[in-house]
Amino acid sequence: MPCGTRFGGAVTPESLTESSGIGPQRGASGSRLALFLAQEACCTARTGVPPMSASRLVPPLDQPFIASAEAETTRITEVEGRPLPGPVLLRLLAATPSMVLVETTFAAGGGSRPHSHADHDSIVYVVRGRMRVTIGEQSWEAGPGDAFQHRPGVVHHMEALEETVTVEVKSPPIRTW
Repeated sequence: MPCGTRFGGAVTPESLTESSGIGPQRGASGSRLALFLAQEACCTARTGVPPMSASRLVPPLDQPFIASAEAETTRITEVEGRPLPGPVLLRLLAATPSMVLVETTFAAGGGSRPHSHADHDSIVYVVRGRMRVTIGEQSWEAGPGDAFQHRPGVVHHMEALEETVTVEVKSPPIRTW
């Protein structure tokens, strides 16, 4: 597989489809993971950006449907090794070889301290509550129905102004907690 399917540090869906020789319909999740890691190593040689650790990848869930009551729930106290102002409840809702979907519940005053991620994009949707979001040098107040994104390497942080629930997609599927 040629390098070059990386975009901004993230793997594109095309890198894990039939054109790559291994797609969702072929092989086991482990073979897709091996392909992904080989691609990262190849691109590292070309770009100088180090590959992500396999231990940070969220393994694909082989279930096409996950009932709310069955979602894995974790109480997290840090992000990227930095302590959070308060615990956050994280539910793993879905994971594929190219992305992960999580739900997070922040208590009022909770959130994250300024940090960045070198190895993935994130898109966040506010389901309930309100939060102050800072991405780079800009800040906003986000509420239900609002969405925001942060690219690899961009410093960002959030503070819940009241209890807030968000859903977030990370691509590739990186465990930051």
